[in-house]
Amino acid sequence: MTEIPALRDALVRAGERRRRRRRAVRASVPTFAVAAAAVLVFALPRTPDRERVVEPSVSPLARSFSVFARPQTADDRAEPPLARSDDNGMDLDPGLTRFLGGDMFALATRDQQTVCLRAVDGTRVAGRCDQIARVRDDRFLVQLWTDSTLAALVPNGTIDAVVAYRDGNRVDVPIRDNAIVVPLPDEIVTLSWTSPSGMRRVLRVGQPSRRQLFPRCPAALGTLPADAVAQAAWAALTNADRLSPGTTTARVTGARKARASTPCSAKFADRTVVVDLRLDDRLLRVFVGVAGGDLVPYAVNPRP
Repeated sequence: MTEIPALRDALVRAGERRRRRRRAVRASVPTFAVAAAAVLVFALPRTPDRERVVEPSVSPLARSFSVFARPQTADDRAEPPLARSDDNGMDLDPGLTRFLGGDMFALATRDQQTVCLRAVDGTRVAGRCDQIARVRDDRFLVQLWTDSTLAALVPNGTIDAVVAYRDGNRVDVPIRDNAIVVPLPDEIVTLSWTSPSGMRRVLRVGQPSRRQLFPRCPAALGTLPADAVAQAAWAALTNADRLSPGTTTARVTGARKARASTPCSAKFADRTVVVDLRLDDRLLRVFVGVAGGDLVPYAVNPRP
C-alpha cells in the first residue's frame, strides 16, 4: 500500500488487526444491508481475506488463482450447459470448474490462459472471461452481474474488499476462492479492494451517496495508538472511494504524525496522522484521527 516496503507490511498487519476488532456490520446498517451481510455469512464460509499461499510446484494458473489448486468437489463439477466450450470458441476445461457460492462458478480454459465467471440459472448461462495475464497484472478483474449478485474474480493476495451502499453504509466482504460475491447489486454504489501490489481499486456501480464523508470537524479526537501511522494509512486507503468523486485507483505515498495545525484545529496536531494518497492523477492529503473509537479520516486537503 505504499512504495516503502516496511510501511506496506505494516499496513497489512494493521488492516488485519483492525478487521479482527471490527464488527462485520454495524447496528446502523439498514435492513437490506443486514440481509446482504447475512447472505454473505451463510453462503460464504468465513476465511481470512488474504488468499492462501500456493506451493511453487503447482501450475502457473494456481499460482495466480489458488481456487484452482484445490481438488474439485462434487459441488464444483459443472452441469453440461456450464462446462461446454464457450460461444467464442474458448475450450473450457470441465476439470477446472469451481463453485463460488450462490449461482456462481469460476472456470479456466484447457490451455490455462483464460479465466471466466459463469452464473447458471437452470439452462441459462451468463458469463465473462478475460486473459489471466490481464487479470493478474493489477489492472483488470473478471466481473459479472446477475439479478441477484455482483461477483468478481481476483488474483491471490487481494485483500480488504468493501461494498458501499446507496445510503452511505459500508460492509466488509470476505474474499473466498479468489472471489468477491455480493448480493443486492441494485443497491451497490462501489465495490473496492486492495490488489496484491498495494493499489486500491474502485469499481463504481451506481450513483454515489449524498451523505458527506466530512459533514463537520469532530469535537474531539482520542489518543493515537502505538501503531497509528500504519493503521491511519490503511484507514485512508480503504476509504479512498469516498475521498474524491470518480476515484478509480489509490495508493499511499507517505504517512507520518502531524507536526503542525490541522484543517480543523491546532489542538488536533498531536492526535492526527497525515497520509498522502495518489488518487488516479491527483494528490490528496488526508488527516486521520481517533473518533468514535476508530482511526478514521476526518479532513482532506489537496496536496501542495
